[in-house]
Amino acid sequence: MGRHRREYPLGKLRLRYPKKGFDEKKAYTLYYEYTWLDDAPIRKDTGLRVRVADWNEKGTSGSKYDSQLQEYSIKHPHQITSEVIRAILNDAPLTRQDEGRDFVKYVKEILHSRYTTKRIGKSRYENGLSGMVIFQEFLISQNKGTYKKDSIYLGEISKELIEDYIIYRRSVKKNKDATINHSLTRFQKTSSNDNNNSKAVRM
Repeated sequence: MGRHRREYPLGKLRLRYPKKGFDEKKAYTLYYEYTWLDDAPIRKDTGLRVRVADWNEKGTSGSKYDSQLQEYSIKHPHQITSEVIRAILNDAPLTRQDEGRDFVKYVKEILHSRYTTKRIGKSRYENGLSGMVIFQEFLISQNKGTYKKDSIYLGEISKELIEDYIIYRRSVKKNKDATINHSLTRFQKTSSNDNNNSKAVRM
């Protein structure tokens, strides 16, 4: 029998410095480092700087990202790739219930799908896209964006957020209630395509 391969990689702390002629007084960058299959090492800056004399190469295995890779491996057997490792190192929430889906992107995709299948007309499609532009303006101006300034994850849509959005539309955009309600109806109908997430955006 062949050797059983681990289902996910384990990280190491690696101090990167020139092996010859390094500056003894200089603090070099400490990285989290992962290798997977035959791919090149994948690294992330730890934010720490260490002098070579203060660095102990032994006992540097293990990383705070190991548990996330293990969790992902359990939920998605045999699907660890270099791209997944990079995503986790960049704190992309692949293990979130909403799988880290971007709300604005998700809404636009559903609008496009409904438009191309003739479930909505061009006017409603363009109005929906315009509504997303306003929603992104709201996220930026009110500092409501989470992982990006102009967007949030699908699972982060809440009643409180929508209430703040209504206030923004009234006070800043000077929209009438009928216009706001029409916009919110589009949010609801767009999101209802996904039963697991529609509850989060119903008004």
